[in-house]
Amino acid sequence: MQHNVPSNPYDQPGGLGGYTATELDGEGSVGLGVLIGAVFGFWGLVGAHVFAKRLTKQGAGYGFFGRLAVGFLAICLGVVFQD
Repeated sequence: MQHNVPSNPYDQPGGLGGYTATELDGEGSVGLGVLIGAVFGFWGLVGAHVFAKRLTKQGAGYGFFGRLAVGFLAICLGVVFQD
């Protein structure tokens, strides 16, 4: 008994189907994410991970950890050069 199962319309020749990396490259903006993470800190990072696209989430992580690094550097310099 032969079943007539339609082929998957999302399959690509020679692949497992789904999206390719080049199709996902345009999702979001790293620069906007860096701005959100640096300006809004932890809440910007959380907000980006809840609402934003993939590259904006990545940029928010960069901005947040960059903000932490700058704050840590400022504290270290303040301790070293205090009067």
